[in-house]
Amino acid sequence: MRKQFLIYVGVGIASAIVDVGTMQLLITLGLHYQIAVTIAFVIALGFNYTLHQRLTFQARYSHATVVRYGVVVGLNYLLTLACVQLSVSALDSVLIGKLAALPLVAVHGFLWGRYWIFRRD
Repeated sequence: MRKQFLIYVGVGIASAIVDVGTMQLLITLGLHYQIAVTIAFVIALGFNYTLHQRLTFQARYSHATVVRYGVVVGLNYLLTLACVQLSVSALDSVLIGKLAALPLVAVHGFLWGRYWIFRRD
């Protein structure tokens, strides 16, 4: 499981590079930042799902895994918002909340990925 978690983290880092790199490229090409952020997010999300499905969890593609992945992405988003809100309320800092959310979201996403999203039926 340790090796699998390290692959999971590596895929996450690669996804972040795709996300930020795509966003920067699109902005450089003249797209409005909100459109660039949205397009980059969607591309990185697809990249992330595909690599986790194929490399991290070595699972077959199915519509059910895509739906379950979407549910966990939504839960991780809410978890991030909660951490940021708590940090803003207690420390007046968005960044601390966002950084605190990262390991929580990583562990949460890995466990749900392993035992629910890409479970072997």
